[in-house]
Amino acid sequence: MRINFSISGGFTGIRRSLTLDTATMPRDEARELEDCVNRAGFFDLPKVLQSGGVDRLQYKLTIESDAASHSIQMDDGAIPLALLPLIKKLEAATRASPAAQ
Repeated sequence: MRINFSISGGFTGIRRSLTLDTATMPRDEARELEDCVNRAGFFDLPKVLQSGGVDRLQYKLTIESDAASHSIQMDDGAIPLALLPLIKKLEAATRASPAAQ
């Protein structure tokens, strides 16, 4: 599974992005991310989730698996609760990774 994740905007105008491939990750970490994707029903979520408002963080998440590819654009006020664990993991990864921009 390949995951492309980016965060932008907000009050401070941040810009960070990250690409992960579960095939190249430690198996436990990969399984944890894949489980988050499956529990969230990611491939069934709408392409755009917006709550409105100004100065919101904007997220773009694209996930490609062997069977499907799906992209979602959302702001921080519209993240479905089921997707929140995955978003938190990816946000933490963007802060921890020297490769994240």
